[in-house]
Amino acid sequence: NRFESNMIDLVKTYSPDYLNLGVEVNYYALTSPDDFAFFLKLFGDLKTKLKLINPSLKVGLSFQLELLYGHHKNWNESPTLATLDAIQADIDFLGISTYPNIAIFENDPISHTLNYLDSLRNRYHIPIGISETAVSSILYNQDQRKNYLQAIYRKAKKLKFHVVIWSSIIDNPNGNQWSDKMGLLDSKGMPKSEFPIWETESKKFIK
Repeated sequence: NRFESNMIDLVKTYSPDYLNLGVEVNYYALTSPDDFAFFLKLFGDLKTKLKLINPSLKVGLSFQLELLYGHHKNWNESPTLATLDAIQADIDFLGISTYPNIAIFENDPISHTLNYLDSLRNRYHIPIGISETAVSSILYNQDQRKNYLQAIYRKAKKLKFHVVIWSSIIDNPNGNQWSDKMGLLDSKGMPKSEFPIWETESKKFIK
């Protein structure tokens, strides 16, 4: 009830064009499958109410790419495409999060991961966007990071994705986990070598 109330208040207050009602929900489906079944019903009911407030609002969900195909190294290679199949007809758009370093592929995980974006486009005929992605400067050198940025934008344009969102603009100065160093700027605010690529390519997605 609180979730529904909060989302209704949010739409009334901010009138967004897009609303993601759940982030990486295939994790949710694995950890709480019974609860996830209730969430699917809630999603449909809430979407109807939100559309009454703003008929042009696009309501979607995001899924974790490596987990969808069972290539997430920390989740026992459990594929979760069935969770997306269960709701894909009801969502206005599909957000995809992808982090190559969590894939099980030892050899060139970046290329393997990007290939699954082709599979998604062939399988689902709905608007798709990269809702979050990054490569950490702890795990990848500057050439690898630049190559990834060029590759993800090239793939997104080829597949007619609607957006590419980088997960973090600036590094966390207080941590040394891989996720603390996936910004486009270092912790002092200085651009990393891949920043100009992001700056140029992201502008092409602005309509």
